[in-house]
This record gives sequence, C-alpha cells and structure tokens, in this order.
Amino acid sequence: MPISFENLLPRSPGQPASALLGETIRRRVKDENAAFTLSDFVWDSAPCDSWNASCHVLNFALTPRPQPSWISFGGPQRYALGPLMFVPQGIETRSYLARGRQRSLTCLLSAEVIERLLGRSPHWDNSDLEHALNLRNPAIEQMLWRIARELERPGFASAALLEALGNALAIELIRIFRLEQRLTPKRRTGGLAPWRMRRIRARAQADEPAPDLGELSAICGISVRHLTRAFKAETGQTLANYVEQVVMDRARVKLAETCEPIAEIAVRLGFASSASFCSAYRRHTGERPSDLRKARRVTD
Repeated sequence: MPISFENLLPRSPGQPASALLGETIRRRVKDENAAFTLSDFVWDSAPCDSWNASCHVLNFALTPRPQPSWISFGGPQRYALGPLMFVPQGIETRSYLARGRQRSLTCLLSAEVIERLLGRSPHWDNSDLEHALNLRNPAIEQMLWRIARELERPGFASAALLEALGNALAIELIRIFRLEQRLTPKRRTGGLAPWRMRRIRARAQADEPAPDLGELSAICGISVRHLTRAFKAETGQTLANYVEQVVMDRARVKLAETCEPIAEIAVRLGFASSASFCSAYRRHTGERPSDLRKARRVTD
C-alpha cells in the first residue's frame, strides 16, 4: 500500500490533516517504502483524538514534548510519550497532547517493507507497545538526526540517502522487536506475573545504579531463587543477563546523547570503576565506549 499522509491523523470533514494539530510542514519527502516529514507544531488547545495509522509511525521530538502528553491503546491504561515513539501499523490509539510547541520528525514506514524484510507479518503484544512509546535506541536516534539534517539541508543524492536510511530504520526496528518478543513470549507455567515483570523492567531501566538480585526479589516480594527460576521460565534468559543487557542499552544512550565523562557514566550505572565498565561494555558490544563517542563526532 502506498504511503499516505492523509490517513495518518484524525481530522474534521474537509479539514487538512495538518490543520487540526497546528502543523507547519518544513519539508516532506516520500518514496514507495517510507516518508519523512519535518514539522513545527503549535497546540493552542490540547487535542485528544483516536487514530489508526495505515503504516508504521516513528515520531522523534527534536525539541521537548509539551507535558503531560500520553497515548493509550483502546483501554484505560495511559502511557507517557518519550522523545522517540513508535506506533505499529493498524494499532488503534488514543492520544492526548499538551498545549505548547514542538518540532518533530515523523517517519512513516510501509507495512510491506517490514513484512518483506522480516519474512512474515509482525505480531505486537502489549509489552512491545508499551516499550515502543519510549524507545531508547542510539542507532535509531542517530539515523533520525541524520534524516532531519538532510531534510533541512539536502545534499548530493539526497533521495538515495533517505531511501537507504528508511530501509536501515526498518531493519533496526525488526532487530529491536525480535528481542522484545523473546523477553515477553506467551506465558509459560511457572513464569512471572505481568506486574512483577513490569516492576523488574521499571527498576532495571531507571536512571540509577543497576539493581542486584536481592533488590529485584524484594520489589517482587519473592525469594531470589524463586525469582531467577520464574524469570528464566517466563523469558528464556537469565535475570542477570537481562539486567546486563538493559544496563548496556542505557550506557549506549548516555554515550550517544550526553557529554558525560565515561567515568561518571560508569558510576551512574553502578560500576566500581571506569575500567570495569569499559571491560563489560566491550564484552557485551564488541567495541569500546570511546568508539561510540568517536562515531558520534564523525556523524555530527
């Protein structure tokens, strides 16, 4: 199905999609598989609307989102929007956007490009959707900043570059949510209750030193032995490996998005020294923390 901007947002009869949200389009480019829009929004009132996108939607806030802003998936549960959100094609949503201003980059990816790369239709469960509303992925964020700069100042072979970046975004999303599906498979006998899984994720992703097994067992109200066995039954991986994975994801975000010294990042993540952090990071990612910093400087 061709990319359609008009099917993306709700609107009154006869009203352009951009008019309802006070959108000023700075530049818009599209091809068969992807479309990119760089926009400024001004919300004089707080719109609250239901919508169902005909394609996959990535929205990246280039300036802070007005708060509070939230989205729901047809139920009473509301989720806060992070700087980078992803809403899969065909998912019914209801959103509330606080009054204010925002510049954002919206990327639409056709359902066909994801299915073609993945080899099947993707399945999204509630855990995937909750995670998607506040993606923390340095690779995707770097690509989106690159797209925004290209839209502002197009250079040689701009269309070819944007097409390549659109395909790269689709591949990176597939990688992310294959991983998430491994973390949240169908419930197995002996697994963890959803509320315990949510507590584990929230604590592991908090901007604090990484939790140990004793702390996680305390917030779940069960013994360490019970917790580790149940987590393995629920997810197929050990709890220690999961925590390390989340810590390394947080490390990549800090290295990519901040100028904090590596030693300070190590302390924030709970490492005894920068040397132990660098060793763990290299073991997990195959590169040194300084390599990501150098790559960011080259990209910028």
